[in-house]
Formats: sequence, C-alpha cells, structure tokens
Amino acid sequence: MIRLCFARIASTRLPIRVRPVGGRSLPIGLTIALAVAVAGPACSTAPVTTSDASAAPDAVLNAMGCTDPDPGILDVIDNMEDGDALVLARDGRTGGWYTYHDETPGTLNPDMGTPPAMETIVDGRCGTSTRAMRVTGTGFSNWGAGFGFAFKSVQTDAGYTSGPYDISAYRGVTFWARAGESSITAIRLGIGDQWNVPQGGHCEATELSGPTACYDNFGSSVALSTIWKRYTVLFGELQQRSFGMPRPALDVTAAHLIEFNIPPSAPVFDIWIDDVALFK
Repeated sequence: MIRLCFARIASTRLPIRVRPVGGRSLPIGLTIALAVAVAGPACSTAPVTTSDASAAPDAVLNAMGCTDPDPGILDVIDNMEDGDALVLARDGRTGGWYTYHDETPGTLNPDMGTPPAMETIVDGRCGTSTRAMRVTGTGFSNWGAGFGFAFKSVQTDAGYTSGPYDISAYRGVTFWARAGESSITAIRLGIGDQWNVPQGGHCEATELSGPTACYDNFGSSVALSTIWKRYTVLFGELQQRSFGMPRPALDVTAAHLIEFNIPPSAPVFDIWIDDVALFK
C-alpha cells in the first residue's frame, strides 16, 4: 500500500539475457551503471536537500505537500542535484541508476545500457529541487520496461553487479514523483532482495515461474499524478506478485535494488522520480 504524503546506480548488469513474461534477466543497463559507479567519483559533493517546513510554498502549481513533514528521519539515497547516474556515496552505498526493457518493439529514453543523466525540472520543485530522474517511451508488450538503482556495486569475475545492502534499520522508502500530461500514471515500485535477484544465488533466472523463479520481488503499485507529490512506502506492506520464489517478507538485511516498473504495452510513459530516501 502506498501512502500519499507528498527520487540512481552506476548502471551495470551481468550479461544475462532477457527472460519472457513473469520476470526478466539483469538488463545490460545495470551492468553498465554499476561499472560507472565503481569507476566514478568516490563521493558526491552535491548538497543533500529534501522537502521540509522551510521549503517554498506551492507557488508554482506543479507540486503538492511541499511543507508537509517528512515521514521520519531521512537517509537520502539520491537527490539528483549533481546530475549524474550515481546514487550519493554515503553509508556504504556505491550503486547507480539504470533503465531496462524487454526485447519486444518499443522506445525507451534513456535507453538500456546508457547511464542516465538527471533531467532539469522546469521552474524547480518546492523551492529546493532542480533535477530529477526522468524516463520516457512507449511499447514493450512482454513484461514492459522500467528503471531503478542498485544500493551497492560489486565487482565479480563476470563484471560488475549489485551487492546486498542492509536496510533493516529503516521502516520504508519515500520519494517524490509525477507523470507527464499524456503519460500512464500506474507504475509499481519493487525492491529486489537476495532471494529474488539472480545475484543472490538462491533463485533461477531462466525459470519463467514456479517456486525457484527469480524476479518476484516485494513491491506495491503507485498511482501517480501529473503534479509532484511525495509517496511513502512501508517495507512491511510490500507484497510479491506470486509467480516466483515465495518468501514470507522482504529480506531487509540483504536488499539489492529498488526499481520502478512500467507495465507492458504502455501507449506513452513519462515518469519523473526525485529525492529518494530511506526513513526511520
């Protein structure tokens, strides 16, 4: 369940190919992103900014809830203000943003395999934010497309991939988001842990469904608006989609990534994410 309150991984995925409906392999984009994360700057010098009571009121009618209190004590994963594809290098996080899609006809910008650059927010948001992650496109009729970030970048003999990251000290994740005027508004936030990503070594990436299949992550649907709003997701409220390896709950001791999934055959999608943070 998403509570309306009012969003990076250096992309690198292992070269496992895409799987059909019900799940997918690690897209090339994640592999590239993680490599960028490792090769990129050791830390970001951009200031960490979030909405708070001192932010400007909703003078520009592109946001709601700018002065609402934060859902808890925030640990900002990325505020996008430095413009690059890396999450903020803090608290052991070394990952970055990436995009992915199935192999059916469609368009995606930034395309899979291209480290995303953060988009400028015209007129800004809430007087504090000037950039955000933006993904646009259409099509992809199998399992769709999406974008996300890994918490950590880890080098293996096969290249760079995501590594486990402990988020057990937090209650959930919060982010700002909006959809473009002609865009679909229904997306899904999913959190991959060691039990539902191939990198964890417990599930089978080649299985489409069944008790050993990968990619059945814990998540929740998100209904976006065409104006900026903050969304807050509690880890304890996330659910699987019941096509892969069943688990009693999200493994918060070994989270790998957070993704925003776009459903298949979307006529147009134009999704913005900003100021992603964990909260206690």
